[in-house]
Amino acid sequence: VLSQTSFNCSDVGTFDITLTVTDNNGNPTQKTISVTVEDTTLPVVDAVTSTTVTLDNSGSGSLAVADVL
Repeated sequence: VLSQTSFNCSDVGTFDITLTVTDNNGNPTQKTISVTVEDTTLPVVDAVTSTTVTLDNSGSGSLAVADVL
């Protein structure tokens, strides 16, 4: 059994993880290892290359994130 099995971006850093194993007679043993979590993948933005904002009678318009993604 591992003390931690999943990691995400908030877990960047070095952690001690413990592996516990038990034999058929119920005798446990443990080994602690150091695990380094790195976030080296840059984010990707998939957005439109252009869009049109139409102004209303007062000369105002708006643009939302949903309009470009």
